[in-house]
Amino acid sequence: NPINQLVVKHTDLSILGIQQPTYQVEIYHKNGSVRVLEVLETPIKDPQSRVLAVEGIARDVTEKVAIENALRQSETHYRQLFDNIPVATWIEDKSALTKVLVRYAHLSASEFQTWLGEEPQLIHDWFKDFTILQANRAAFALFEAQDLNELKESMLHAILQVDQQQLLSVLLQV
Repeated sequence: NPINQLVVKHTDLSILGIQQPTYQVEIYHKNGSVRVLEVLETPIKDPQSRVLAVEGIARDVTEKVAIENALRQSETHYRQLFDNIPVATWIEDKSALTKVLVRYAHLSASEFQTWLGEEPQLIHDWFKDFTILQANRAAFALFEAQDLNELKESMLHAILQVDQQQLLSVLLQV
């Protein structure tokens, strides 16, 4: 097994007195199953720094490795679905915008609308604070963007073209 090929290298270097990082090895359990062990070898030296022995400890990380593999597989599956869905889809962080809107929660919808009418630049400033974390191919194609920054700029441009009344209804849903 390729994972086991490093065992000799790590042990030989430990015998030479060079501390090695932890490594993994696969073994067969007495019940026939394959187990994954995480191994740490430490050279034990005398006062003159000569290696007297190599002390090792191993712990069974089979379940941890299985969980990590399952998570990787799930992430790959999710990424493929997300990237290939034919509808423009993105994940955004609107926490900065939400914090701003919370400050004005005491205003009624009509007061908020009036206030925004007097300060239209605020809408532009607020939407600059949102962050696009991920986007799929369809989103990049729709907004003719090459990267997340271009995508955000194209979205911001589109948002500012929207009727202020429609934009207000979107803001009130955040």
